[in-house]
Amino acid sequence: MLFLLAAPTSQAQLLFDTGPGLNNFGDLALSPGPTDPFGGYQWLAGEFHLNSVSKINAAQGWITIALPGAARISIARDNGGIPGETLFSDLFSSSRNLTPTWLGVDGENWNLEPGNYWLVFGPLLAGDSESPLDGGMPRGVLSPLPGYAYNNNSNGFWVRDAYSSDTFGVRIFGTPIPEASTFSTMAWFGLLFLAMVRRRIAVSSCLFKRLLNPPGLFTAEALRKIMRVTTENILHGATQIQKDRGGECRPPPTTVIAGS
Repeated sequence: MLFLLAAPTSQAQLLFDTGPGLNNFGDLALSPGPTDPFGGYQWLAGEFHLNSVSKINAAQGWITIALPGAARISIARDNGGIPGETLFSDLFSSSRNLTPTWLGVDGENWNLEPGNYWLVFGPLLAGDSESPLDGGMPRGVLSPLPGYAYNNNSNGFWVRDAYSSDTFGVRIFGTPIPEASTFSTMAWFGLLFLAMVRRRIAVSSCLFKRLLNPPGLFTAEALRKIMRVTTENILHGATQIQKDRGGECRPPPTTVIAGS
């Protein structure tokens, strides 16, 4: 349970940011109930879409608090355009604060597959000992989410909000997780690079020994043959450099240079 004022402490990316509510149209009531001190309740939710497997570390809303207390931030599965099954949930609390600020939860490890989800600002659970807060979320943001929904005591179920003005501030922090195929591809390229580096070092070492140690190899014909063999070793995947008993470096036995 956390009370957040700024960016979360976890080293996560900002995946979604609507910006703060501009309060152009007043506040949307947030009373997590199921009954607030005035005999009603209203839960709010914003829709978001993930293109890849991601770990959600923190989530926040731009909120004012009239009466101190607690609420829950949850991740719900999409159910035909409204919030469905709750997948993850955590509690946050706040003292009275009539100036809107970012409030929410941090330090989460909520792993989600690609798909549509809802960030829900909603009800306390039966085992929660805290009293529900009473507040609001200023309407009107610069970068709204694809959809918004509400559930209150007037209807008793989730309704997708049809009013474009009924948008509120949300920030979601997380870390995209590469899929297994991505890791495999990266590992393959890494091994290929290391093999190429080792092969080039071995071939270069062989060439260096040929030029410096044995006599009679400084002729243009000898150098041409050495360059040809070196090129063949790299292009055709030669992986071994053999040595004879006298220590002279030679190309693999399958490479023929005599009489070429």
